[in-house]
Amino acid sequence: MVAGDAESCQSALDHFRGSVARRALTPEEAVACNAQLERLQGLAHAACDGIVASRDWLNELFRLTGGLEVYDRSGRQRVDTGLAHPARRF
Repeated sequence: MVAGDAESCQSALDHFRGSVARRALTPEEAVACNAQLERLQGLAHAACDGIVASRDWLNELFRLTGGLEVYDRSGRQRVDTGLAHPARRF
């Protein structure tokens, strides 16, 4: 995906499709093109897997904390995040 821009990616693929329609690829070009398309497909699948994992992590965090609001209005921590508490000196 072109810098996360699906429309630019689609535009590039449409341009490529038009180029191939005007002039067929040589066997060597076809092999190289196929390898690059398989690589891009793998990257797209990995990006989708990352998005799904991030969504699942946020859903789990939301479920465990009762929401994403960890601090109350006065700035006190409402939910134990598991982080070490700083030493308090008076």
